[in-house]
Amino acid sequence: MGNSKKLLFSGIMVLFVYLCSEIFAYIGYGLFQKELFSWSEFQQARQKVIQKYERKKSRSDPSRDTAERGRKEVIHPYIGYVIDSQNEECSDYGYCDWRVVGAKHSPVTPKSDDVFVVGIFGGSFAGGVSAGHKRGYLEQELRKIPRLKDKEIVIHTISLGGYKQPQQLMALNYFLMLDAQFDLVVNIDGFNEVALPPFENLSKQVFPSYPRNWFARVGKIDDVEARAMIGEIAYYQKIQEKWAQRFSRSPLRYSVIANLIWSFQNDRYIRKAGNTEIAYSNFRTAGRQRVRYVAHGPRFEYSTAEDVYGHLARVWSRSSLQMAAVCRALGIEYLHFLQPNQYVPGSKPMSAEEREAAILEHHPYQEGVEVGYPYLIEEGKWLREHAVNFHDLTMMFADNNEVLYRDKCCHLNERGYTLVVQRILQEVKAAIGR
Repeated sequence: MGNSKKLLFSGIMVLFVYLCSEIFAYIGYGLFQKELFSWSEFQQARQKVIQKYERKKSRSDPSRDTAERGRKEVIHPYIGYVIDSQNEECSDYGYCDWRVVGAKHSPVTPKSDDVFVVGIFGGSFAGGVSAGHKRGYLEQELRKIPRLKDKEIVIHTISLGGYKQPQQLMALNYFLMLDAQFDLVVNIDGFNEVALPPFENLSKQVFPSYPRNWFARVGKIDDVEARAMIGEIAYYQKIQEKWAQRFSRSPLRYSVIANLIWSFQNDRYIRKAGNTEIAYSNFRTAGRQRVRYVAHGPRFEYSTAEDVYGHLARVWSRSSLQMAAVCRALGIEYLHFLQPNQYVPGSKPMSAEEREAAILEHHPYQEGVEVGYPYLIEEGKWLREHAVNFHDLTMMFADNNEVLYRDKCCHLNERGYTLVVQRILQEVKAAIGR
């Protein structure tokens, strides 16, 4: 056999082995994943990674895991932080109403008898309540209330990822001072108040009631180890972006094997960045003398969990009481909801599928929820005793076997948020009339 024939035969054999490998990979994927392999889904997943980093702007702290990832957060003199108004999705006041754009939808709405204005306050969970089609559903259901049937319903989402009391209280007062007109204020919070401060602020010796990651927003990071972790997070995120770009533009995107390799590597970089983010959040500064006062604020002394979580729960409840008092004085209906969370013991039956998506043993937020939520629940009773229209949603999924949580933090899928919206509407209708 001549050399040319040997080469041709070798080429055919290599192609045959490759095609067999692709077929086996395709079949194996279907058997293990219980669904057919989809080239378009893998390509869409890569495009999401690329778009996320194309939108990404400079941030003071790459460790934050917020719904606003990719939007630039900037310091605000009264509220802590807002979104840079250069973002086209956001109003000039630094809030993003999720699907609506333009000055008309800034939180400052002129008073009118023909308009019913709703303000939704809280963190990213509260933002999810008015995201996408749920905003239209809210408007539609509110209009079923007899006295609202002929009114325009305007909903303002005054919430950002990581917001915790007293930020909601400060935001409400700030916009009321600017002559914002609210007919209904809905406050949905609780998780951030107990989950974030212990390992984001206290680990940096920052006053727990300061906004999340205040140390990174205003402090000068002199610690070499802290700077190294920030650089490592950025490195893994950049590699993830490049890996997605490479496979998106290459003929490899048509290969089942190559797509599976990309998926494995992408998950690996996400885990590495995530582990470093957790390490950075838990990183402790050597001492207050190494941090400027603007970054750490008042001294906070504690020796037990009761000291920490009791303080956090009281800040939460007193802030809500103040919001209720301000609203009552101005004729605004105020409702407060304690958001559900998957780490509250016994709060939801979990299938293997949901547990895989929603539960991470020893998650840094888990302790804050397990230890802190009982304090919030007790403070919620105190709020009701002080005439606050408060509702505890922690057990609303206790008998629900559906898959409702979509991540290992605190967020719900569309079905989960829809159920929360329906429960909120039920209480709103009871408060302002059916």
